Amino acid sequence: MALMVGAMTIHGIVPGPQVMTKQPDLFWGIDRLDVARQPDAIVINLPLVGIWVKLLQVPYRLLYPSILVFWLHRRLLHQQLAL
Repeated sequence: MALMVGAMTIHGIVPGPQVMTKQPDLFWGIDRLDVARQPDAIVINLPLVGIWVKLLQVPYRLLYPSILVFWLHRRLLHQQLAL
């Protein structure tokens, strides 16, 4: 979303609800792309439903710390690569 706002600003388009009236071609183009992208997302995510259901069965006391450790590891790795 931030990329779209930035791109619109660079091209002199003020992001907001008036894009529908001032730039209808842009608005409907973005809308059509979003509709076209939905079947792809469904096809990609349907096989993953079982994984998400199993993940929800993990107790919170185990899931929350593991997410924090994973995030911290990725954050520290990212900082080391940036140096």
